Amino acid sequence: MSEQESLEEFAERMKVFLKNREAFPPEELEKYAGQWIAWSPDGASIVAHSFDSEEAVFEQLVASGHNPACCCLSYVPRPDETFAGGVSSVVVDGDTPRAGDRQ
Repeated sequence: MSEQESLEEFAERMKVFLKNREAFPPEELEKYAGQWIAWSPDGASIVAHSFDSEEAVFEQLVASGHNPACCCLSYVPRPDETFAGGVSSVVVDGDTPRAGDRQ
């Protein structure tokens, strides 16, 4: 929620966001595997992405004139990666994953 929008406006925007995000083609999202992404405020498109970090995505948003407060940042896990609750792990050749491992 940005400073300029009311709670009601935020709730309405999130309804639109969730509907559009649900309709986003999975094959298009797969192109961003292993990357941090920023969704447009309406959830219909990805407006920034980076393999490096959330911070890099944030910087892209600011540089391109997007309001970061209105964009949702998330991580798209690779098929061999589990990402839940801020912990990422990768299983390689049967090794035991360690918290924070990313390859």
